[in-house]
Amino acid sequence: MSTSPSTCTKFTYDASHQNQIWGTIALILFIFSWLASLASPIIIITLIIQQQITYAVILISIIVLCYVIPFQQTERIRSFFSLGSTKYFRSSSLTYDTNVLQNLQKKKNNQLLCVHPHGIFCMGWSILFGRGAELAHIKFCFSTALYNSPFFRVLSKLIGNPMSADKNTFMKLMSKGNSLALIPGGFESASIHSSTQPRVHVSKKGFIKYALVYGYELVPVYVFNEHKTYHNAQGFYKFRFWLNSFGLPGIIPFGKWWCPLLPKSEVDIHIVVGKGLQLPVIAKPTREEVELWHGIYVKYLIDVYDTNKNRFGEKKSLEVW
Repeated sequence: MSTSPSTCTKFTYDASHQNQIWGTIALILFIFSWLASLASPIIIITLIIQQQITYAVILISIIVLCYVIPFQQTERIRSFFSLGSTKYFRSSSLTYDTNVLQNLQKKKNNQLLCVHPHGIFCMGWSILFGRGAELAHIKFCFSTALYNSPFFRVLSKLIGNPMSADKNTFMKLMSKGNSLALIPGGFESASIHSSTQPRVHVSKKGFIKYALVYGYELVPVYVFNEHKTYHNAQGFYKFRFWLNSFGLPGIIPFGKWWCPLLPKSEVDIHIVVGKGLQLPVIAKPTREEVELWHGIYVKYLIDVYDTNKNRFGEKKSLEVW
């Protein structure tokens, strides 16, 4: 099986110092909105406890506006974050399987882009999320907690087409044939992130079951060197997975020395969109059928990695959890 018999490189980029400044600003805004959203309830409670009622009311009012105002995708903001996220790193590229790219350009229905790995702050995902043209119609589904958080929700709506990855929303979108993107490993994949070992977390099989029900094409996407963007403390995985069950990331990351929350910029990010796996339509897939197609999908994913790793200087085998 050859995952990429015919490929097309959409962009390659080598960053300069000036462009990295632009990228740094974009990523600071991206990460700040991510963290501020999740921390906003704690900040409000702290302000109330300290009797800073005026500031608490102002913050609550701002948060309410995040849900009331119907924010929509803005091309300038989308372009700023898309280019900024690519220019931050030493170099970056995006390569498609030719058939998959043609289907994306035609806005073919029933495609599910499965992006691996999650990493710490999903650098490869953010590059894809901000892409125009071939990915503008894709609905990017991520953590319900993050999607419902105020500031990151607004930023996501201004950049692309965000949606919650909860079961009901996911199946509703699939029933209409929407093309979607998902990080199957979610926060569990972030928890096992290692700067020295490429890893993916694919033990959850819900996305396979739903894709079978609606006959989706699964498209494995691997982001080479995502794991090198941050260090992450290792161990205590059961505890971390327990945190993940509450929608909390179990990570202790360290990126740039002068700002640990920023990813390392001296990294080459290469995104490979592999050959699609067309699933049959099975209205009520059995556990055995889900297991079968999950195993086939994992082989496709590993093949994307093995076929391309030498191009990007990766010597280690992919570790699958």
